[in-house]
Amino acid sequence: MQNFFSGFLLGALIAGGGFYLTMTKSGRKIGREILKRAEELGEEGHFLLEDLSDSPQVQKIKKQSGRKIAGIIDKLKLEVKSVKKS
Repeated sequence: MQNFFSGFLLGALIAGGGFYLTMTKSGRKIGREILKRAEELGEEGHFLLEDLSDSPQVQKIKKQSGRKIAGIIDKLKLEVKSVKKS
């Protein structure tokens, strides 16, 4: 019963927030500001990921994982061949 009331309260809070952000003038202003900030953060995150992908540590991890994946694929090919022979 407690879970029901917790869920009901959470749903009421979310619905109230959604109503405020869409139905009031100040809420729409806040919503636009939130979207603007989210877009800015997304752009910053994109640039950060580009910088990180060029780092030596990431390149090293890519090489190591590529070798491990190639090894796994080779093992799978051997297993498939042995199953076909059986």
